[in-house]
Amino acid sequence: MNCQNPRPDHPPSHCAGTHIWSDKWRAYQRLPNLGYVHDTVYHTCHYMDAITGVHTNNIEAWWSACKASFRNRRGTARGHLAAYLDEYMWRVQIRIRQLLVLSLLPFPDITPHPMPTLNSSLPLT
Repeated sequence: MNCQNPRPDHPPSHCAGTHIWSDKWRAYQRLPNLGYVHDTVYHTCHYMDAITGVHTNNIEAWWSACKASFRNRRGTARGHLAAYLDEYMWRVQIRIRQLLVLSLLPFPDITPHPMPTLNSSLPLT
């Protein structure tokens, strides 16, 4: 990644200037000080800001699916949460790549075969 790391104590995962959409949780107020562009939605009033279009629906859907995968493990150890998240995102990327490859394959011919006709010489009883 070719960007300046706003937090030298953490490996760079996002470039300074990255846009982050979140709710108005107080801990997120520091994001602009770390070099991020931070837009918010106030969930007490609405789920999408009608003026800016800011919403958190996508990340909430991803987080819900991620938590569901954790339930399939019968829980998670806090110390391994980062590894679980990494594995989840890796599995999602693999699924996306598989779907992309499948979409590039030729589509099988699914033309229906003609229906057999009744032999008119046989009596219908």
